[in-house]
Amino acid sequence: MPVILVVLLMTPGGVLLADEQENGYGNADAGETEAIILNGRPLKVKEVIRIILDNDVDASALMYEAVMSDSSYRKLQNKYKLDINAYGSYYDTQSEKFSVAKDLGTGTNVEVGAMNGNYASQFLASGTGLLSYQPPNNKFYGFLTVRQDLLKNVFGINDREQMEILKTSAESDRAVIIDRITELTASAIYECWDLAMKAASMKNAKEQLDSIKQVRDIIATNLEYGLAESYDLNQYNAAVLLAESSFNTVKKEYDKAAKGLLREMNLKGENNIEGSVSISAAEYKIGDKTALDKIYDKRNDYRNAVAAVEVAKKKVNMYGNSGLPSLTASYMAETDSINNGPEWGAEISFNLPIGETDNSTDLRNSRLELKEARDKLELKKIEIRDDVENAADSIETTDYALKKTKEARLQTELYYKRMFVRFKQGKLNAAVLKTGMDNLISARQQELSACVDYNMAILKYQVSINDVFESNGIDINEYVNKSVKE
Repeated sequence: MPVILVVLLMTPGGVLLADEQENGYGNADAGETEAIILNGRPLKVKEVIRIILDNDVDASALMYEAVMSDSSYRKLQNKYKLDINAYGSYYDTQSEKFSVAKDLGTGTNVEVGAMNGNYASQFLASGTGLLSYQPPNNKFYGFLTVRQDLLKNVFGINDREQMEILKTSAESDRAVIIDRITELTASAIYECWDLAMKAASMKNAKEQLDSIKQVRDIIATNLEYGLAESYDLNQYNAAVLLAESSFNTVKKEYDKAAKGLLREMNLKGENNIEGSVSISAAEYKIGDKTALDKIYDKRNDYRNAVAAVEVAKKKVNMYGNSGLPSLTASYMAETDSINNGPEWGAEISFNLPIGETDNSTDLRNSRLELKEARDKLELKKIEIRDDVENAADSIETTDYALKKTKEARLQTELYYKRMFVRFKQGKLNAAVLKTGMDNLISARQQELSACVDYNMAILKYQVSINDVFESNGIDINEYVNKSVKE
């Protein structure tokens, strides 16, 4: 039976049969899933995250912005600096002055210092026109001046409100930037899995090409024995050409994606990057979707919405106080080396602007900002609830799709395996076998696509609860502070 002998010797080698290869999905923990293969070494998601944070130019730029976000707050602290003043003059009278001054943050300004004067001899005219001689002398002064705001900025309340406003705003700005770093990092992981999809597509395209060539060779051999039709050979010759074109296109897309990801990771020297086809399909346990209070506390946008309400309240208080009259009390004391006894004095200054509109406008606006901030806070709660619930639902949906596509792939593999047996026996034509082969390639691609979608859904859920860095053992705020050297 030479026909059967020839077909058995030309069997395709099982490149499309499930019992002769691994499906490659593994059972690793979802947080430990592979992302890429770099220089021959598989890298997990958390390792890729650190590479992005360490090397990506955009990530570095965002870290710089995060560190600089407190600039206004730091500059305002300059108000409470310690001023050291020194002065000297050398004319007919020689004098030197030294003082130290500081705002204490309680609406109080204190200045203490000393002055030394050397006075030359001189003649002074009296009221009668007679001249009197005054010998040269040296006079040393010590002085203390205290100024206290008693009304508008009593005990420095406005200064402290402004300081708290800028501090809260700096924290909010930093949180927004941290969210942008999270989005950038998540985007890089998406690109890793996109590369994995393209790697699988290239692998499937190559296997399909090899299988079509093997079947074509079987048909060509059988044609010599009169056991195949020439049009079957024509069909498979065309199929080989199309498969070669498809493989070339997929490979070009894969190479382009690999170069783009390598460029984004900004690694030094020569590096080789490959898409991983060992993506985890392990079950991911979703937290309690009703525990929104805990999720609110983790979301930067919610904390910023709460902070916006607090800032608006402080502005209302600050502008309310600023509308009061200015009342300032000053106390001065000094002593000198000639008169010895201390001299002191006190001043009171009062200012009430009439018809002022700047502060009243700011006060009106701050009250409206408070109402707006409260409305946005309630809306933010709804947005976060929907965001988290949709992300959790997406995990359940993609998990269901993954299980179904896996079962479909197994069934398709069995179907193709049995078809191939019938083909070897000469009981199935090549066109039907080709359809089965195409279906198997499609089923494998769909399963990997579902697996990638599942992992992307997990990552999007982690983004929705602000858990991308924490779940991968990274304290992003500490990382930013250590990574950026001033």
